Amino acid sequence: GAKPYFIYVGGSATCPDGTIVAVMYETTSPAINPATGNLRNTAATSPAANVEVQIVDEATKTPMDLRTGQNSTTATVNAGLATLPFAAQYIATGGAAGAGIVSTAVQYSVTFP
Repeated sequence: GAKPYFIYVGGSATCPDGTIVAVMYETTSPAINPATGNLRNTAATSPAANVEVQIVDEATKTPMDLRTGQNSTTATVNAGLATLPFAAQYIATGGAAGAGIVSTAVQYSVTFP
């Protein structure tokens, strides 16, 4: 199953209501697999075999191809805060998934499309 997470824009930082925001995952992030657009498992010890992490734009329920540098679905700041919903899910690549540790990371930017 997918594990939901959120990126919040605003809050304690000043962000005017009505501002439209999105997230772009940086294509230069080292964990992005250029063959799949998912995140490689970078666990240093006991890594799960054939497992990557796929990011899903929860607003559209669409997996994101992190190779493309496209913006996520937008959100509008309201009462000083915008919430951008995502999910991360395991995906087997190159064969059956094996048991083990999964670790990864990705850089992102908040954009104002």
